[in-house]
Amino acid sequence: MTYITQHRWVHVTIAGMLLGGLLLVALAGWQVAILHKAHSSFTNYAAFRGCTTITSQSNASGTCTLASGQTITMVQFRGRWYLAGDLPACWGSMCL
Repeated sequence: MTYITQHRWVHVTIAGMLLGGLLLVALAGWQVAILHKAHSSFTNYAAFRGCTTITSQSNASGTCTLASGQTITMVQFRGRWYLAGDLPACWGSMCL
């Protein structure tokens, strides 16, 4: 314990680890917030995917065209929007 209290680099290392951990938690929270907003509506999800033109839209699905010319289909699943064929895995009410 004496070694830890007498050597400054130990305190700097511990402070650096705490700051790094705090930054990781902040980054994870930011990512969760962005994904929550992106999946919340069709227009948000289309923008998130990089759609340039929305070609069709209904309450449960829609298609759009990307800048590359590729057409993608998006579907609503449990109140959230996803790419068709790329739905989350669910066990009961819990989805990943």
